[in-house]
Amino acid sequence: MKRFKDITGLSYTYSIEDAIFDGDVNRRLLMKVTGLNNSVESSTPAVLEVENPIPNAPGGLGTRLRQDTETHASFTLYWNRVVVPDLEGYKVWAGDSPDFTPSDDTLVYQGDQLETDIVIEKYDDDEKPDTPNVLREKYWCVGAFDCWGDEVGLSGVKRVEQIA
Repeated sequence: MKRFKDITGLSYTYSIEDAIFDGDVNRRLLMKVTGLNNSVESSTPAVLEVENPIPNAPGGLGTRLRQDTETHASFTLYWNRVVVPDLEGYKVWAGDSPDFTPSDDTLVYQGDQLETDIVIEKYDDDEKPDTPNVLREKYWCVGAFDCWGDEVGLSGVKRVEQIA
């Protein structure tokens, strides 16, 4: 048993802080509730299994090229908002192929829950000529994360669309 709690009301909230304190941040919980009647415990507890799944993958991933010159490239990456009560934010990864694996090495952005688009820019520099073109050569994906962990629901992969 991780926690014993006397509750006199009709509801109980178990937060991420409680889970950290209990030493077990877990998305699946088993709760046993035993009623008391005149200080006598009922014989059979009610059992409640609660699961908090990872957030869904953001849908509607798209790109909008804003500027593409020899010295500066800029585009907007956008997605649909994920609606979950404990959403913390979004992560964006960039890879070199459509089947890349998102990792800490490919993470390019982590932001709060209010942002559903970002502007990505690249400026040419003296050491790497024509580097703005690298933006169009990358594949992008987005994931939503919540306060319970780093697990994310991943969007599909998208490349920057060309100006028509």
